[in-house]
Amino acid sequence: MPRTTDRAGPGYRPSRHLEFSPEGWTVREHNLIEEAQVCLYLNGQELVTLTCSPVDLEELAIGFLRSEGLIASLSDIEAFSVADSGSCIDVLLTDVSVTPAGRRVLTSGCGGGVTFIDEQNLTRVPDGPPVLATELTAMMRELIRVEGLRSAARGVHGSALGRGGSLVLIAEDVSRHNCVDRLWGKAIRGDLDVAGMVLLTSGRISSEMVMKAARLAVPIVASQRSPTTLACDLAERLGITLCGYVRPPRVRVYTNAFRIAGTIPA
Repeated sequence: MPRTTDRAGPGYRPSRHLEFSPEGWTVREHNLIEEAQVCLYLNGQELVTLTCSPVDLEELAIGFLRSEGLIASLSDIEAFSVADSGSCIDVLLTDVSVTPAGRRVLTSGCGGGVTFIDEQNLTRVPDGPPVLATELTAMMRELIRVEGLRSAARGVHGSALGRGGSLVLIAEDVSRHNCVDRLWGKAIRGDLDVAGMVLLTSGRISSEMVMKAARLAVPIVASQRSPTTLACDLAERLGITLCGYVRPPRVRVYTNAFRIAGTIPA
């Protein structure tokens, strides 16, 4: 089973609360998921403030920069540092002239995410071998059962990259968009080519999730929840197969059904 984080413990903290039941009020103990605002500086300039889980910030920053097209590999990074407080990440690129090329878009993500991706510059995702619906449900079942922040505290999203019915990488964060960036950060650090894999997520599939999938060259995106209309329109144009409400044993296929073995394209 791939690990969701390289650090044990951080990401949640113990809390006490009052709980009402038919028997009356009781003091209970429960873990709360941590949420932090972390400022990312690029070449000495403030780029964005990420609302995120404050763990493994290096992989999150690397994945975000790659997702936004600001780096292509680790070799593009000259220096990297995370403040002791965990509230600031400084990244210096080998090319200090690099800046976001697209317009700043406020997304529908948790906390109001930001992306600089211009959908007009995205290209169609290459076709890959068909995937069985049972492979999708098996991978979603594995994601749901992962023992990480969600099992310790709840209140987080999970995402994964998989193939052949098994998960390869898993990430968790308070933001579903950060989960995808974390996956790419893990892949870059592990020198892993993710093109052609399946992207699974516990959260809603919005248009920016589809754009991130296109950047990853991932042909299939599957979620426990629903896609939006804009996500479906964009996925149709980019050749991405969107699967929603993947709740074993059922799967709904919204776009480009030819990649799911046994279906009849609409």
